[in-house]
Parts: sequence; structure tokens; C-alpha cells
Amino acid sequence: MTSSHSPNVSIYCIGFVNQNHWVQVNMKEGLPLPPVTLDWKKFRSHIATTWMLGFAGRMQHWQLLTPVLA
Repeated sequence: MTSSHSPNVSIYCIGFVNQNHWVQVNMKEGLPLPPVTLDWKKFRSHIATTWMLGFAGRMQHWQLLTPVLA
């Protein structure tokens, strides 16, 4: 993957189920995306920083649909 967003990029989402295992979550094209993990933000490479720009709108859409936890 290059430093700029590409429409041909693959997105892999995983979910933690029943407090004991991980599963792949298949997201349909264009659906809202949950935010990336804080660990990814902490440990990403400098080149990877721009990858999220192409998905910012979809992550903002997720935030609008998800209730705020108090």
C-alpha cells in the first residue's frame, strides 16, 4: 500500500466475540466504519498516517450513528 489513499485498497475488520476469540467482520462497500484502534494510531508507520484520510467520512458517519456512551 502506498502513502496515498487508493480506491483499490482492502479493508480488514475484526471483532472480539464472547470475550474469547476474534472473527473477521465483512463490511459492505461504503458502509460506515468504526474508528481504528488506539494501538494502531500509536504504532502506525509515518507512511500509514495518511491512509485514514480516505476513510474519514465513513468513520464520521459511524460516529453519527453510534450513541455517545456516558
